Amino acid sequence: MRAEAFQVLRRKPVQGYDISFLITNYHCEDMHKHKLIDFIVQFMEVSKGLVNEQLTARVSLDMFVVSEMFVLRASM
Repeated sequence: MRAEAFQVLRRKPVQGYDISFLITNYHCEDMHKHKLIDFIVQFMEVSKGLVNEQLTARVSLDMFVVSEMFVLRASM
């Protein structure tokens, strides 16, 4: 999704971070605070789940490659 769709998500993240939020006094006054907090918590939970899935897939691929190399060297 694009950053424009989220008023609190920065278009360019803070240096050293991939994602950053900018929540100002305007956001707290204009939006429902509990919905803003729920959005950020849900966003982080979904992001964490996606990262975990990608890490699991990468580790599985690495294990497959290593085991394949082990079998090839053992059969020589």
